[in-house]
Amino acid sequence: MPTPPTAETRNLARVAARLSPWHVVLAALGVTCCVGALAFFSIAQIRHDAWEEARVEGRNLVGLLSREVGRTLHSFDLSLRAAAENASLPGLAEVPLEIRQAAVFERAATSAGPGAILILDEAGNIALDSRSEPPRIANFSDWEAFRVHGDGLVDGLFVGVPTPAQLRGGWILPMSRAIRAADGRFQGVVLGGIDLAVLLEAFAGIQLGANGSSTLHRRDGATMLRMPFDPRDIGRNVAGGRAFQRFLETESGEFSAQSALDGAERLYIFSQVSGLPLIVNVARGTSDLARGWHQRAWLPAAALGAVLVALSFATWLLVRELRRRERVEAALSESEAKFRLLAENSYDMVTRIGSDGVRRYVSPASVRLLGRRPEELVGKRPQEIVHPADLEILSAAVVPLRRGEVDEATIAYRVLRSDDRWVWLESTVKVVFDPVSGARDGLVAITRDTTERKAVEERLTRLASMDGLTGIANRRAFDEALLHEWHHAARTGYPVSLLMIDVDRFKALNDSQGHLKGDECLRAIAEALGGSACRRGDLAARYGGEEFVLLLPDADAAGAAAVAERVRAAVEGLRIPHPEGGLGGVVTVSVGAATTWPSAALPPAVADLAGAADGCLYEAKLAGRNRVVGTVLGDAPPAARDPAARAPRPVAIRQAVPAGE
Repeated sequence: MPTPPTAETRNLARVAARLSPWHVVLAALGVTCCVGALAFFSIAQIRHDAWEEARVEGRNLVGLLSREVGRTLHSFDLSLRAAAENASLPGLAEVPLEIRQAAVFERAATSAGPGAILILDEAGNIALDSRSEPPRIANFSDWEAFRVHGDGLVDGLFVGVPTPAQLRGGWILPMSRAIRAADGRFQGVVLGGIDLAVLLEAFAGIQLGANGSSTLHRRDGATMLRMPFDPRDIGRNVAGGRAFQRFLETESGEFSAQSALDGAERLYIFSQVSGLPLIVNVARGTSDLARGWHQRAWLPAAALGAVLVALSFATWLLVRELRRRERVEAALSESEAKFRLLAENSYDMVTRIGSDGVRRYVSPASVRLLGRRPEELVGKRPQEIVHPADLEILSAAVVPLRRGEVDEATIAYRVLRSDDRWVWLESTVKVVFDPVSGARDGLVAITRDTTERKAVEERLTRLASMDGLTGIANRRAFDEALLHEWHHAARTGYPVSLLMIDVDRFKALNDSQGHLKGDECLRAIAEALGGSACRRGDLAARYGGEEFVLLLPDADAAGAAAVAERVRAAVEGLRIPHPEGGLGGVVTVSVGAATTWPSAALPPAVADLAGAADGCLYEAKLAGRNRVVGTVLGDAPPAARDPAARAPRPVAIRQAVPAGE
């Protein structure tokens, strides 16, 4: 719905009297150049944002994969290390085979791998077999794992190239350690392997586009696995490739280069796996990235074309109007009649407000929007039926219009219908000019009902911050809350604590009882987390998979430890059956707690806090699970060492969505 044309037409006539067609053409060219420059900048910014998003996502994925690979291999290495230490005990060869086998494999967990853990003697023959008594007869002296330890090339853990599993199918990732006597003499090798599917599952969950790939390399260039998976890639050596040489230069980084495997141009983001001779790499095809930002750039380009077409058309109209300016005044009355005709038949409500703030005209659509006839509204101020909470918003938008600071504004607010219901309206308000003096002469508002749209927007906003399975906050809501609390603590000197919670042996629960039982378990644990946090600002969230986090603002290490223990005990108290849940046979959790005092003088280091909590969680897992391990980052500032001096927060847990949803 246009504004009343009378004043605009008169203004056009006055302007046209002072302009020539050449002035209009030059002005149009100037505007075209400005719009073109703005569109070019917008497209360049879209490209930059697309690449930056790809880099940030890639760094997050690399960190996740690196931790998963490190956690899986280090866990199995504990079994190999225990077997190697036991196999080197003096006098072990003199004891009976049954006792010798029990002593060597006492702490060697075999569930992580599909096959046996073997003890090879110095000649490569099987001396002990965790799956067979007496041991099977075989010689592994020609295996790479045996040669590198026997030749002294590798003293610690060696990760071999995956090999096909002969009996059950699939692939095995071999891992080995040397067995040495107290004097350092080589006595053999402990050899085992984990199912490569454990790592393939983690890598397969990442979507990187048609030309993307995720790869696990050994530092000598051997390809351990690559997604999309192709058996021919396993063992392929890419040490001579320029991209791989870049991997060896730093612990982590990013660059663009051609792949040595298929020659495709990709953006590589990589990281060394802590404590292992492995490199995790996530690559996005530059063609995929270009396709993505091209799709996002078409709208500005189309908008530019539309603006240029509209500008050309407007210029032609204005030039034509300049040549016909003597006929403008004669068309004023006809334009006024057309405006009223449009207003009377418009689906939206059209309102004319005078410079005194009183309605002078209201279109018949007011009956549909407000349940009030136009004559009930004319002569009254719009503020009379506006919601009290929205009066300030309305005033803040209208005052600049009346002062001449802007000529148009869009306002969303609530009004009271005649049936005593509050509805949301959106009004596009424009300034009207006096046809004679050219001065501002009130406003014209075009109003539509947006109640349904507002309800949908609010619903989507709430759902965007909620985890669909557990009903608690999701990762996105947690990240926002952590950053908010970090800045708040930096200003006030409060500590911030974070609990990282992981369900013990959750995969085994899923494998034995099914994913439905696993989902029920996660929901029950999420409810227990909510019951363990009881202060304003505390936030329980699902971090990913079977991992949860609990954000504890203004909680020192002692308070965090107390809440962590309460969480651990609450989950154990649920008594959820677990066939491999330890001595109690129930589901338990391991908790890592980290506390720090943010500083306003330093940039936010939320990743350090999350990393410290995750490290403590890993220690809790290694220590036997179903326990709490905590740490403190830095020292408390002097002003924060007296908790009694700080104002307590009101008791109320933060909700992922408002109550009742």
